[in-house]
Amino acid sequence: MKIAQIISTFPPYKGGMGNVALNYARLLAERGHSITTFTPLRGKLNTLESDGLSGYKKVARLKPVLKYGNAAFLPRIFFKLRNFDAVILHYPFFGTAEVVWLARIFGMFKGKLIFQYHMDVSGLSPFAGMMSLPSKFILPGLIRRSDAVLTASLDYVKNSDIKSSYARRREKFIELPFGVDLKRFYPAAAEAENAKTESAGKAKTILFVAGLDRAHYFKGLDTLLDAMSELRITLPTGRQANYELQIVGSGDLKAHYEKMAENLGIADKTKFLGSVSSDELPKLYRSADIFVLPSVAKGEAFGLVLLEAMASGTPVIASNLPGVRSVFQDGIQGYLARAGDAKDLAEKMEKILADDELRRKMGRAGRKLVEMKYDWEKTGDELEKAIKA
Repeated sequence: MKIAQIISTFPPYKGGMGNVALNYARLLAERGHSITTFTPLRGKLNTLESDGLSGYKKVARLKPVLKYGNAAFLPRIFFKLRNFDAVILHYPFFGTAEVVWLARIFGMFKGKLIFQYHMDVSGLSPFAGMMSLPSKFILPGLIRRSDAVLTASLDYVKNSDIKSSYARRREKFIELPFGVDLKRFYPAAAEAENAKTESAGKAKTILFVAGLDRAHYFKGLDTLLDAMSELRITLPTGRQANYELQIVGSGDLKAHYEKMAENLGIADKTKFLGSVSSDELPKLYRSADIFVLPSVAKGEAFGLVLLEAMASGTPVIASNLPGVRSVFQDGIQGYLARAGDAKDLAEKMEKILADDELRRKMGRAGRKLVEMKYDWEKTGDELEKAIKA
């Protein structure tokens, strides 16, 4: 089949949606399909070669007529879809979802329309909110005209902005959990794992991975920094353990978070690592004692980073939000914490960091879970089935 996918962000831009689209392209290409990814050209052209990701896909980076943040108006899409057997539209994509909707109405493509719903969007600036209105207005019609609606979590959809569309058209919705590369993300060797156990002066490592820009405000780093200022790790010996927060990511809010860490008196316990290479990231997951995703809003619908951490044998703590809470079992692979509650988050972190045996047990359970449920190859089989249905 000849397949097009349309998405607002794509590697080398860092982000979960682009990661999903990249893997969709890979999975479908490996199954013999011809796939083209349409995405906005953003500033200076970045190529996948720079990240070692080229070789199996075609990416068409179109110059936007208008652009603001991750929103972009790509009118050329209207004429480019006519020869495709199927189109995968990743939503949200303000400015271009409307173009796809019009192309569908006017019969510019007769193939299947697969609608991938990633998340609700909230907390927008007044201008961005105004730009999103047309897309939100046509959303129910776009779902109605789609042949299938994919979501990583039905729990999320049932509590989302499209819950009424789900109630009316449940037969269209397919829960398709995202996956993780089990060969790239894997647990530390036994000797490295043993080195994480209690030893004099050994700092417990807490890992956070996300963009530090306004588009990712909902990741909740503010809450995590507050929790770090309250964290006290009492080991079985009665000794207080050292700890360190490693923050992976960059963006226009980095200076704000650095200032916040300084004001909270935890600057010496907080390392801002910036963007890291694709080779370095798995190492950071493996060496961490816990991974924390303290999201505070519905912009967080799943959390691919949770899969990467669990695949690496690292326990996770995440906010108890729709979608996110369905990724793992509370108390088994990690803990769920109340969204925005720094005290509760600190207590959950202390439980794991103070108990090496619990940490190892949760890490093993996480790896077992991703092997059973979140292998990208299984996702690829189900994705192909949805497109061919």
